[in-house]
Amino acid sequence: MFGISMPELILILAIALIVVGPEKLPEIATKIGRIINEFKKTASDFKDSFDVDDEVSAVKKTFDDVSNDIKEIVDVKSSGTKGSGDDHTQKIDDPAKETITGKGDGAESPYKKKEQQSSD
Repeated sequence: MFGISMPELILILAIALIVVGPEKLPEIATKIGRIINEFKKTASDFKDSFDVDDEVSAVKKTFDDVSNDIKEIVDVKSSGTKGSGDDHTQKIDDPAKETITGKGDGAESPYKKKEQQSSD
């Protein structure tokens, strides 16, 4: 404890006995013991608070990682659907205009075929 060997401890106790006296030495030893116990308890609580901070930091990092992953997934999904359109669908405009848009661009309108057959 504190690098004090047995001969040094005996010397300190002998000097304390001479300075304080035999009547008050037990009271002072008790007070010193309580102070050391309070110091140990405070040091332990302080150390535990750092452990809790480390655990909270680890949990916060996990939530941040999950949040970033979710944001990336949402960004990929939203950028994949913006302006790309769906290649499997066809949009037919007003039949009077006789236009077809979508995947079937370039194909003849079915309305033109009907008109050609009726004119023949």
